[in-house]
Amino acid sequence: MVFIYLETNHATEMQELNQLLDEQVEISKQLYGEDSKHEAYKQTKLNDLKKRMGNAVLTEMREQIREDRAKRINQQKQGRKHSNFTYAP
Repeated sequence: MVFIYLETNHATEMQELNQLLDEQVEISKQLYGEDSKHEAYKQTKLNDLKKRMGNAVLTEMREQIREDRAKRINQQKQGRKHSNFTYAP
């Protein structure tokens, strides 16, 4: 879901990120020789991005839920204050 969002809304940035990660993998191969761990570096970085973005979305959702609950509680309190008020001329 995170990658769908990124590809849809940030396609240019994702292309740039993939290009930079590919360059980093190539540099690593040149410095340390051929190894399967170099390709894992790119996937690890993409997985880390996915995890961080997912956590950010969940944090925002939790905060929104807290705010909505607080608003509902305040509205209920306001409703009780007004319903307990009686007018006697």
